[in-house]
Amino acid sequence: MIRVNNRDEVEWEEGLTVSGLLERFRYTFPHIIVSINGEVVPREEYPTR
Repeated sequence: MIRVNNRDEVEWEEGLTVSGLLERFRYTFPHIIVSINGEVVPREEYPTR
């Protein structure tokens, strides 16, 4: 299970990436911070993580 903004939950699926989740939820903020298990993910890693 993946939690987005501490409220929306999404089932994990193979091939799902940070970029994919941001598109799914239509997040287009110019400044956004993503963390996975407490680790901040650099923007350049969004397509692969």
